[in-house]
Amino acid sequence: MTGSTEAGARVRLRRLYFVYDVDPRLAVVRAEAGGVLVPGDGPVRPRLMFVGEAPGAREAKLRKPFVGASGQLLNDMLESVLLDRSEVFITNVVKYRPKDNRDPEPAEVGVGRVYLWKEHRILGYPPIVALGRHAAAALMADPTRIGTWQHVGGTPVLALRHPAYGIYQRNNQPLMFEQFKAVLNAPQ
Repeated sequence: MTGSTEAGARVRLRRLYFVYDVDPRLAVVRAEAGGVLVPGDGPVRPRLMFVGEAPGAREAKLRKPFVGASGQLLNDMLESVLLDRSEVFITNVVKYRPKDNRDPEPAEVGVGRVYLWKEHRILGYPPIVALGRHAAAALMADPTRIGTWQHVGGTPVLALRHPAYGIYQRNNQPLMFEQFKAVLNAPQ
């Protein structure tokens, strides 16, 4: 990608986040989050796009997705398959932290999904890895097929367990790392 094309994609992402940040359909969750938007992070032509549910407290504080304990485990999983965080784009369906870490409301997810697909288009349609049941349900017809690539509107999507699952269920980390290897088999 040329510098001007990359710069253009960055401008389109900033515009998309601006429009998201003023969308009246997100007024409740935006108010709960104190107006703190956590945009996606990574290159504009990533190998993969990782999608979580919504930012956590540390993510909201630093305005960057997956930088808390879950982010560290995600980094470890990336390293286990010889990928670097700088090669992937990481974002969330809902880009505000819901109050008391509640699950996003279906309407918030619906609005977030629209913006997520626009974000995906700007990034050049990379394969998507949905982290956790909420992200998978927002993107896939069958979010229960963990570790198996599916096609959604022509885009390869893989559902995996959220890294938080491995933090709270440490004995399942070996299985998570094994399932994570599927990211290397992304259909193009």
